[in-house]
Amino acid sequence: MTRPLWIRFMPHQRSQDIFIRASAVQAYRACADVSLWTRYMPAVREARRINESEAEETVEISAEGFDGLLTWRSTRTLQPDSLSIQFVRIAPAPPLVAMRGVWRFIPEGDGCVVRIEHEFELCDAARLNDVLSAITSNVTRDLEGMKVYLENRAPTIAILITGASAGIGLAIARALLSDQRHAVLLGSRDPTRLEAAKVALLETRRR
Repeated sequence: MTRPLWIRFMPHQRSQDIFIRASAVQAYRACADVSLWTRYMPAVREARRINESEAEETVEISAEGFDGLLTWRSTRTLQPDSLSIQFVRIAPAPPLVAMRGVWRFIPEGDGCVVRIEHEFELCDAARLNDVLSAITSNVTRDLEGMKVYLENRAPTIAILITGASAGIGLAIARALLSDQRHAVLLGSRDPTRLEAAKVALLETRRR
């Protein structure tokens, strides 16, 4: 849709966030990998990369919208240093004239705040409530889905500690589980099981 230069559309904004007991890096990676979206975003039916460069990519998304199931493409700029992902919808369909926004992943306490900011313009002001309702509903479900996905994904790990190696075992546990959310410390007199636990911890840390 081509806009005459003298027409100006009022931009509208919407921001929503949620606290998640997972690191900001984990949340960022879950959002950056579009192949994961259908696992935790209820509104998304399909999401795939069309093309990508080092910092920018084009994705195609099929999801519930204000007019039923919609398919559109967006460009995304991945910014791992600032833990943010900017997006701009390509050729939006009416009543949208423009749609852009950003995901922000903000460390806080033992987790992070995930915030989604939308800014959009409409060619039909009468559809404002419809668009706001769809954005609010989808984002709420997406954020809640991400929270459940990430918090349930954090493993509960049993650290098997021998009496003689308890101090070493605890030190290893603290170092290796610095970004884990759950740990159960159990006593054991079996050194073989302790070594197996150490290997399991190292493997989990590498994931």
